[in-house]
Amino acid sequence: MKNTRLFYCCLIPKNEVVRYWSILDISIFHLKKTELFTTVIPSKLFECMGMGIPVLHGVRGESADIVLQEKIGEVFEPENAQALVDGISKLKNNNDLYPSYLKPQHCWLHSFPQSHSDSMLMGFTRLPPPRDSNDFGYTYAI
Repeated sequence: MKNTRLFYCCLIPKNEVVRYWSILDISIFHLKKTELFTTVIPSKLFECMGMGIPVLHGVRGESADIVLQEKIGEVFEPENAQALVDGISKLKNNNDLYPSYLKPQHCWLHSFPQSHSDSMLMGFTRLPPPRDSNDFGYTYAI
């Protein structure tokens, strides 16, 4: 059976990322459980913040702290597929939680270094129409 709501993409030019991301219900960051990834912050995280795309974050370290502190999504254990599935279910089934992550946050621009703020601004260039929690339909790009 073919799943038409889950798709894998090739590399996308930077100027087209917003168009692809505008159809997402959530963004998933699921990296290996290594010390290296505890010290990096994926720039795509700031683009999610700028566009108001809820995050399921399977990365340890500073980036996980940002997700929790800024209340932009849920954190799960890296390399734990069941924790990812549980996170998706939690967002889908909690009528109050998912909508709380949908707002683009302009106020974050001043909270982070310029390099990260530039990534967030990219998300503001063409914001998608406002989302409704009833629209949650399992659309993911991996």
